[in-house]
Amino acid sequence: MTDAPAKRVGGAARACRADPELLVSLLAPSASVGFTAKSQPTLYWDLSKPTNRPIEITLTPRGEGGKDIGAAPLLDVIIPKTEAGGVQTLSLAKPPGNQAPVSLEPGVQYDWVVEVVVHDRSGSDNPTAATRLQRIKAPGAAIAPQSAALEDQYEADRQSGLWYDMLDSLNRMIDQDSENAGLRQIRQTLLKDQNLLEDKDGKIKEIPKTQ
Repeated sequence: MTDAPAKRVGGAARACRADPELLVSLLAPSASVGFTAKSQPTLYWDLSKPTNRPIEITLTPRGEGGKDIGAAPLLDVIIPKTEAGGVQTLSLAKPPGNQAPVSLEPGVQYDWVVEVVVHDRSGSDNPTAATRLQRIKAPGAAIAPQSAALEDQYEADRQSGLWYDMLDSLNRMIDQDSENAGLRQIRQTLLKDQNLLEDKDGKIKEIPKTQ
């Protein structure tokens, strides 16, 4: 696996002047392509607060080596509003609204963008976050079957460098044992390594570059 560059652009860098506290953050590597071995992974992102503004989520394929080829989005959905802030999920097997399931092709990089449409005519003022992801073939010895315990799936994903799969396994473990402080500490450490700070209330924000 190559750690191809794909700097994550966090919501803090593209905040809304009309509502500076409305921020978007993608739970993704800070400066490289994030990998998955799944054709329909579950992706995670964070919204700092509820909003009644529509949120657009797109997933657009790129060409060889991550080259921009002007492709149409594989996924383009609008969430009319979000009644709760905090961590949000995007399942490619069950996208929001009436969007049909989508599958990632192996070896293809995709731009993943989440944008809160606060200003219809001024996209540069909209809270936005963007990154890239890529489906790869994980080493066979490190793949845990779907029937395996979540702990085993997490460890296999971690060893293979599969960020999105590792995070999904960890989040599902936390959902099953929400009082497990050890699991939450593991997630806090993973996110901090990617310049994302999760506080004791589960709120996530970008760590300022000066820290």
